Amino acid sequence: MLAPRGQPVWNDPVISSKSEIVTRLMEPGVVAIVRAKQLAQVQPLVESLIAGGIVATEITMTTPNALAAIKEARQLVGERSLIGVGSVVDAATCRAAISAGAQFIVTPDLPDGIGRDCACGGPTHHAWRLYSHRGAARP
Repeated sequence: MLAPRGQPVWNDPVISSKSEIVTRLMEPGVVAIVRAKQLAQVQPLVESLIAGGIVATEITMTTPNALAAIKEARQLVGERSLIGVGSVVDAATCRAAISAGAQFIVTPDLPDGIGRDCACGGPTHHAWRLYSHRGAARP
């Protein structure tokens, strides 16, 4: 079980491995992608997705104030859902998303540094827990 609702869960030792995150992503096999036009839209969307049975949500970096949205979503959902980040195109964005609490990273490609930050400890001691995955690259 993750941290109680309202508490940051990225410091919670219960999700201790990438394999646990992958299992939670794969069990339903559905990850919702949120591309909101405003930060204020993200929390209601995430709550609606959870109510509909979606237990993993990717907030894209194309969402205004995406890092704040990730942080707020993590605090909002507690143990009810995984929150990740998408449209990550460089290592600096990866590190910022990890610091905001992203539990998984989706990239259109795998730019230098992203895999290292997710797999080898990166900027924080929690980063090794993350799962990074290439999304579909668009032309």
